[in-house]
This record gives sequence, C-alpha cells and structure tokens, in this order.
Amino acid sequence: MPPSRNVRVRALALGAALACLAGASARAQEAARTLALTPQFAASGIFTETRNSPRQNGTELTTRLSPGFTLNSRSGRVQGSLNYTLNALFRSGSDEAREIQNSLAATFTAEAIERWLFIDARSTISQQSISAHGQQTLADSARANANRAEVGTASLSPYVRGMLGPSVNYEVRLDASVNETKGSSENDATTLGGSVSLASATQGRLGWALALTQQNVDYKTGRATANERANLTLNYRPDPDLQLNLSGGQEATDVLAQDSQRYGNWGLGARWTPTERTSLRLQSDRRYFGRSHVYAFEHRMARSSFAYSDTRDSTGGSGPRGVGQPVTLYQQLYAQFGPTQPDPVLRDQAVLDALRLLSRDRNEIVQGGLLNSAVSLQRRQDLSFTWTGLRASFNVQGFASRTRVLDTLGGNPDTGSTRLFGYTGTLSYRLTPTTSVNFIGSRQSTAATDVLAGNVLKSVSLGLTAQPWRTVGASLLARYAVFNSATDPYRETSVTGTLNLRF
Repeated sequence: MPPSRNVRVRALALGAALACLAGASARAQEAARTLALTPQFAASGIFTETRNSPRQNGTELTTRLSPGFTLNSRSGRVQGSLNYTLNALFRSGSDEAREIQNSLAATFTAEAIERWLFIDARSTISQQSISAHGQQTLADSARANANRAEVGTASLSPYVRGMLGPSVNYEVRLDASVNETKGSSENDATTLGGSVSLASATQGRLGWALALTQQNVDYKTGRATANERANLTLNYRPDPDLQLNLSGGQEATDVLAQDSQRYGNWGLGARWTPTERTSLRLQSDRRYFGRSHVYAFEHRMARSSFAYSDTRDSTGGSGPRGVGQPVTLYQQLYAQFGPTQPDPVLRDQAVLDALRLLSRDRNEIVQGGLLNSAVSLQRRQDLSFTWTGLRASFNVQGFASRTRVLDTLGGNPDTGSTRLFGYTGTLSYRLTPTTSVNFIGSRQSTAATDVLAGNVLKSVSLGLTAQPWRTVGASLLARYAVFNSATDPYRETSVTGTLNLRF
C-alpha cells in the first residue's frame, strides 16, 4: 500500500526545509554577496463595463493592491529565483467584493555537497481555470470567476551524481511533488518517485546509458497508480554535431488496468546542434499508451529567437506542463534564451529586459494548461518568436493541446479529448528611453466535445508604460474582451491605471 497522502505531504515539507537549510549553510558569506532581494509594490484602479452576460451586467470599479518581492541568486552554491506577489482586490458593484490572490514562481538549485549532492526545488501559485469548458478570463483580469481557482504546487528533487571508475557516470535521484487546488480536492495529487541512471563517460563515437525509474501518482479523489521502467539506450555520434540513439526496455504500470501490466518499450532519436545558437531534437518512443514523442527546435539570431516544441506523453502529478504545473512567461523565455546565453546572470537580465520592453508580467501563465483528476495523455505544441529592435519589439506565442483521460478506473469517465488552441501577440514601440506604447492581441478556444460545449475568448488591448524614475513606473491599459459561449458569454471593456514601486 502506498503511504497516506498526509504522510507524503509532511515528507515533502520536511525535505523542503532540509533543502533550505542545506542551501543556507552552503557558503553563507558568498551567498550574502550574490543574493539580491527587491521589494515591490503596485496599486491599480480598474474600471470595467460588462455587457451581454446572463449573470451580471453593468459597471464595476476595482482597486488592486499588490505588495511583493523578488529574490535572485545567480552565482555560488545556491542559484535560482523567487517572485511572490499578493493581490488584494476590492470590488464595488460586484457580489464578490473582496478577494485575495497569491502569485508565486520559485525555482532553486542547491549544491549541498560540492560536486556530489544537489537539490532542485520548485514551487508555484497561480490562478487557473478549473474546466476548459467553463467561463474563461484573461490571466490578469479582475473579473470574479467561479471557474477559476488558486492552484499551488511544490516539488523537491535531491540527487547525487559522480563517477564509478574512470568510464561510468552515475546519478541517483528522488522526486516528490504536491498539487493543491484551493476550495476543491478533485484535482489534488501527490507524486513520489525516483530514478537510477548509469552512462558511459567517454566522449567517443559510441556510448550507452541505463535508466531505472519508478513513479507513484495518488489523486485525492481518484486512485493511486504506479509506473516502473527499465531502459537501455545506445548512442552513436557520426559527427560532433549529431548524435543518434536507439533504446529498448520494459515498462510495468496499472494505469490501464486494476493490476499491473507489462509492456515493451523501444525508441529512436536524434539530436543535432550545428551551432551554439541552433538545436534540433527528435525522439519517438513506444510506451504503454502508444506512441510518445518529443520534437523540439530552437534558433537564436542577433536580435531574435525562435522556438518550437511538440510533445506527446502521459501527464500525472509532476509533469512541468501537466496537472497543476504551470509555466510562466519568464520561465519560457529563460529556457528559450538558454542555448545562446548560458550565463545565468546575463540570461536573467536579457529576459527581464525583453519583458520590460513588451510590458508583460513575468508571472503571466503560458496558456493551455489543464487541471486533471487522473493520469492523462497529453499532446502539446508550442511556438514562440521574439524580436527586439532599437525601438520596436515583437513577441508571439502559439499553442495547441489535446488531452484525454488514461486512467478511467478511478471514477473518471472518458469524455473524449479536450482540445485547446490559442495565441498571444505583443507589439511594443519605445517612444522615449523611459516610455513605450504596446498593443496586445490574444485568442484562446476550447473545442466542443460530444457532451460539452466549446468556447472562444478574444481580446485586444492598447497600453502606455512609463518609468519617470528608476524605482517608479506607471502604466495605462485599455482592453476589450469577448467571450463566446453557449452558456456564459460576456463582452467586457476595461481601463486600468497602475503605479509600480521597486525599493
């Protein structure tokens, strides 16, 4: 029997505390010199007019107070960033007069024992849609929405790595994660697992790797499932820029049946890196649910970058784009800039500069995520392009996802695939060194199924951003949004004025 959910949560909390202690004890004086804490505060006034809604029409004035802070460490034994904001909303003309929202994006890596023991820790708090077929609102909307909930995640992964003799690398890793949804337990999940891997350390044409993995996913309102895999991979490098791989092994899981079933695994893959600015990865594997794949391409030029990815895999409680594991715009751009800007400090500054020019929030959630209550199969495609000129900047993001339930034995009926499509485009022009104007357009749609209606959310906005002093910023944003739905449509016009302070 798997351990109880409370025991797992306590174990993860204890591990997180130990990770913090390890990070704090690792060269504390060095960390003090490289750690940067920046308090911040924002106050917004939002005027909203709603029409064509079956629930509530009319005008509403909302005051949003947002204290927070940013913590960065880009050198030393502890590296990562934490950004937290508390949003207090006070609405007049609404049934929900007050609301408190939390926003958190934290990722840290600690080198607890030099060149041997490492700890990866990640935590997020965000506002997400409960159902893709319910009413949708924009990420920074002040509109009250019963289909939106606060989702918190925490993951901890300690691991050791080293060498066995002169020619074999090893890594032993433990993984634990918890997903919690405020006001509901239907989507809550706890994941525990681990892995052991051995790989050849030589840099010749031929190489090999052996991986053993195990994962248990326990949904609070569903059932616990287990997955175990053993895979051997052979690598061949005909050219320094090209690596080919062939893999095979076995997998045992009870996701599709009450008792564990065994399945054969095999796969083919290639990775091509002709330059430091370009990378291409192709990987296809045979799994218990059918075919999984990862196709990814990244290229960066002097003033622009392009990234495309296409993944198909099972998603439980720990996938970075799975249940309760949102990806922020900052995290997406930080990963996108990685191949061409390996220095973490310079990369962080480049991402922040791009977000500032685009007038986009670093904690903005990349669209297309879903809250599931069982192990599911997800295919997701993402496209991102960023261009930065002397005065103008442009960013476009597009996505498409298809998700269906794999584990139908835990009381989760197979209602067919949930399909999402969308894009967001931002054009910014700098009028002066401290003032810019930006235009944002977005569209997100949910396809109808045999039993659930679809919907479409569209928006356009025009904004003006200024920074009269180094620590003071101000913005004015006008937006028009239309939500087309058979059950809960609306049209919304809003004007938002914001004052930002950084200390």
